[in-house]
Amino acid sequence: MANAGLGPAHLLNRIAEPDEIAAAAAFLLSSDASFVTGSDMLVDGGYATR
Repeated sequence: MANAGLGPAHLLNRIAEPDEIAAAAAFLLSSDASFVTGSDMLVDGGYATR
């Protein structure tokens, strides 16, 4: 896999699966997120914590 070396850079020690990113986008598009405004939702497996 071309991205195999990127996993250790993330806190979860792997890169995201496409369905994990899609689930975050689906949440933001759903009525469950109807009160979410002007915030960041990092879906990066803990990359920003490093």
